[in-house]
Amino acid sequence: MGQETWQWVLQSMPDEELAAFAKLTKAQVQGFRTITSANIKNIRPLVVNDILTKINKVKSPPTRVDRDSEDIRQRSLADLQEDVANGADVVDILLALLTSKESTHHTTADLLFDKLKSNGELDRIAEKMAELKTQEQLEREQKQNQEELVNNVKDLERKLKASQEKVDQLKEQIEELKQTHFEERKKWKQERDDFIKQSQLLKDKATALESSSTSNNLVQAEWEKERSKLQAEIERQNTEITHLRNLSNKVGSTHLSGTTMADAFAKVDLFQVIQGTPPTSEEKSSDGPSKEIKPRKLPSVCLIGSRTKANQDARATLKYQVQIVEANDIDHIISNQDTWSGFDQVWMLTYETTMRSQRKIQRVVDPERLKVFHNHNELVQYMNR
Repeated sequence: MGQETWQWVLQSMPDEELAAFAKLTKAQVQGFRTITSANIKNIRPLVVNDILTKINKVKSPPTRVDRDSEDIRQRSLADLQEDVANGADVVDILLALLTSKESTHHTTADLLFDKLKSNGELDRIAEKMAELKTQEQLEREQKQNQEELVNNVKDLERKLKASQEKVDQLKEQIEELKQTHFEERKKWKQERDDFIKQSQLLKDKATALESSSTSNNLVQAEWEKERSKLQAEIERQNTEITHLRNLSNKVGSTHLSGTTMADAFAKVDLFQVIQGTPPTSEEKSSDGPSKEIKPRKLPSVCLIGSRTKANQDARATLKYQVQIVEANDIDHIISNQDTWSGFDQVWMLTYETTMRSQRKIQRVVDPERLKVFHNHNELVQYMNR
């Protein structure tokens, strides 16, 4: 049994057959738990060497029993050569002879191998086998490529489906965004219109206020001008009143007649008009002067507050004789009843008097003579009534 014959057969066997034969011979390769047709491609030399080592060690090849192998073993060397010439598989013939229990079959295998080698048949067979391997490799690669293409197509179909679903979702989102944008734009336009209207209203109000302010300024200027005139007139009349009071005192104690009486009447009438008390029919008649003219006395008033300019103006009124009593002095004169009996009225300004002083004044002053004012406007309105 030749080593060269075995090596050629093992090297020429297809991957599937070599893997099956490795399992039959219990061949082992370090790093591989089992030898299969899937992993034998990268470890063929190691597998072949391990099988050859085991065959040489036991000095007897593994035995394979099947009908085809037995038929091959029954044929002669010449018949086997003729079979090879007719296209029979050399590897199958040699493997059937080498795995026989009979050594004569081993010798036949070596003789057939030598003859085929010598006449160049092995080379042609090797080339043919190489072509077959190449063809098988191409077919496997084509099959593998086809499977990869199928898998790629399926993967692309899955991705396309996922992409389509994503596109559908995006379309829905776009529609929602369009609707939201439409509603937001509609709302924005309404808010813009409202803002424009509100702005116009504010502009109109500002224009009106500006016009009103201008008008108020003019009115204020006229009022200030009129007030200055009135103040000057008041001062003039105060001077005239003082003069007429002196004159009235003289008229009251003297009987006037003729031209002197007429002049007196004229001055007394002016005094009475200024004081707000026009002459009565008894005091003046169309037929002539009265027997005696007496000046009309103004009501005396005690104003309880402070000596502010406003209260000083009240004191200068033409209808009352006003005397101002500071709120701080109330405690000193509160118990003296004679103090209040000399006044026709007592005016109490609550906004310038403490609650304690107000209660004391209300206890000692007759309610009919007590007038209470809570602000300056009330005081002014009462004096001008």
